Amino acid sequence: SEKNTFDESMLFKNNKLFYIDQYRNYFRNISMITDCVACEKCKLWSKLEFIGLATALKIVLTSDTNKCLTTIQRNEII
Repeated sequence: SEKNTFDESMLFKNNKLFYIDQYRNYFRNISMITDCVACEKCKLWSKLEFIGLATALKIVLTSDTNKCLTTIQRNEII
């Protein structure tokens, strides 16, 4: 049914810019923490996963998706 699907327009409906900045800081902090991981394999996989999540949020939360898709960097596409 249509009511059970995810509606991105409802995400962060109030004060969207505040939440976007807050999540950007969360992702940056987690990325910095993973720099301290001793295992290079674990560090690589965690960085890849967080870049993927951040890119997905970037696309979903941007009002102009076409403009967003033209500004995605190479490592975000990978």
